[in-house]
Amino acid sequence: PNFKDVNGDYILDGKDYEITGNSQPLVTGGISTNIVYKNFGLNIYSTFTAKRTILNNALADRMAISRNPYDLLAVVPLNNMDIWRQPGDHSVYPNPYSFSRYNQIQPLRPDQTLWAEDGSYFKINNVTFSYSFDRKLVRKIGFNSLRVYFSTNNLTTFSGYKGPNPENVTTLGRDISSGYPVPRTYNIGLNIELNTSK
Repeated sequence: PNFKDVNGDYILDGKDYEITGNSQPLVTGGISTNIVYKNFGLNIYSTFTAKRTILNNALADRMAISRNPYDLLAVVPLNNMDIWRQPGDHSVYPNPYSFSRYNQIQPLRPDQTLWAEDGSYFKINNVTFSYSFDRKLVRKIGFNSLRVYFSTNNLTTFSGYKGPNPENVTTLGRDISSGYPVPRTYNIGLNIELNTSK
């Protein structure tokens, strides 16, 4: 890693931190679309965030799990990562298996620009497709209205961010995607309005 001695005292410590990136999005918003054609309905709800810096601490944790060969931790495959392997390599990440350097250098510490990424995203949060039965028909069976629908939540996210979820970050822009991922869910429902008139 290339650490910078900001104050020039030849000591790398907490006095050498610099402000970099911006954890606060420049633009956030949402888009909702409701389309009705005859008895069919389609509702799409999406959100977006533009120009925000995220520290991919999920990746930092994934690589740093190898820092101590004596820890009883599961080894995570890193074959797809651009890590340094031999002299002459020009790689993005330092060698996570170089155990002797961790106490002094901490090359995979989570608070460095090595993990900084663009956290912009566009997410389709919810899609609902519905069908409302003809009122004349449903009134014959004692209902005022009858609607069936299918919906899905957390459908997809478009983002260049390499971490698990560009939404799940702290106010300081650190990825907190530990634990279980946000699930995609599917629902089938029925809305019935009873006819209470005599």
